[in-house]
Amino acid sequence: MAIIGFGSEDDIQWQCGASLISFEFVLTAAHCLYSLVNGPARYVRVGDLDISTETDRAEFQQFSVKRGIPHPDYLAPSRYHDIALIELDRQAIKTEFVAPACLDTVRFHEEEQMIATGWGKTSFAGDISSHLLKINLDLVPNDECRKFFRNTPKEFLDHGIDDEMQICAGGGPLQDTCQGDSGGPLQVLGDNQVYTITGVTSFGKACGISKSPGIYTRIFNYLTWIEDTVWPIDQRDKPIDL
Repeated sequence: MAIIGFGSEDDIQWQCGASLISFEFVLTAAHCLYSLVNGPARYVRVGDLDISTETDRAEFQQFSVKRGIPHPDYLAPSRYHDIALIELDRQAIKTEFVAPACLDTVRFHEEEQMIATGWGKTSFAGDISSHLLKINLDLVPNDECRKFFRNTPKEFLDHGIDDEMQICAGGGPLQDTCQGDSGGPLQVLGDNQVYTITGVTSFGKACGISKSPGIYTRIFNYLTWIEDTVWPIDQRDKPIDL
């Protein structure tokens, strides 16, 4: 789990989540690369639990953004292809608190629930959580999901929720991600106790108020682009210490 910061170094505004997928890259939402108020994403922190203190037991590592790489088909304000990579200014170090997650290589899942994590708001128009939180979200079938977003303006969703590039999850009582969770992972925990990233938190309606589910960019649809960017062909035979 990673968090993305904006603004000046002496007053960092932590506004988005991300996932460490290699020791040099985090995965996030394309709309998290730039803030209308605070400008481009400038910092990434991994390994933290409570972002309000440095005296908890976490051992965080903080980086500058070397470059942000939005998906080539992303075009704001559209909600399609809302996925991006951030290259760190140096390699992360594996610790008890820091390790790369796996990427989903399965199109269909038997799980009825997936896990979302982040430091986002705990209610609509509320405050950002200083503590890392997690929630189990119910998967919502696409035909049901599309009903909640059928009146969304065309510039955001010109053909509705797209099941190939998006996952719909949540919709139950207090089941939602919120502002500040964008870019963070939707994930499943395998039998080997390794998290696999299935989606990237993208958008939703009024969290905690609306009964509509949240929308997550489907990782499986973007595997080739991610691999070609993070692990170019000429580097894929090099050993990786996990």
